Amino acid sequence: MNKVMKISKVLNTLSGIVRTMLRVAAVIIAVAVVILLFVSPEHEMWRNGTYTLGLGQFTLELISDGFIPPETTRLLMIGGLTFCIPLLLFSAKYLHIVQDILTPMSGGKPFNKNVSHSLRKLSLFTLIIGAINEVGNAVSVLVPISCFDPSILFNPEYVSGYTLGTVLNLNFLLPCAILYLISHVFRYGEELQQLSDETL
Repeated sequence: MNKVMKISKVLNTLSGIVRTMLRVAAVIIAVAVVILLFVSPEHEMWRNGTYTLGLGQFTLELISDGFIPPETTRLLMIGGLTFCIPLLLFSAKYLHIVQDILTPMSGGKPFNKNVSHSLRKLSLFTLIIGAINEVGNAVSVLVPISCFDPSILFNPEYVSGYTLGTVLNLNFLLPCAILYLISHVFRYGEELQQLSDETL
């Protein structure tokens, strides 16, 4: 039990540090977004950029100048940074819930009455963060590529057509389901602990 308490304390401390870093990063990005909003769309920083297009093991470095208007480049950057803010804040909240689980464990009470509830919340946040991440990945791939005309990127004598799509990764559903099941195990442990306490 002492080993569990020590590990829980270390993990609790690390979670607190990372949580603070995520909050600071969210504030820094929010400040950067506000500053970028005041940068003119005609500014040089929005021009002559490059975009990396991944095709499996093959990647293309595309010059955005002439394909993507400066205003679109500006909106893509501001939108991408803005999207990071809720993701960072959700991640910080996720670690807060982890700390709610680790705190009673570090005190030698793994079957505290709030642990199972926190595990269920952790399961829900895993689902939310996973879904947000997947939407962000899809948008970050599809929107910039759609600004280019793929028909002029390849030799039409050899490439007869193309499709634009994204792969949905649902791997986050597995840890979500596992956490939900574990919450029921802890709920049962909490009931046993309560019966034991009442007996004593």
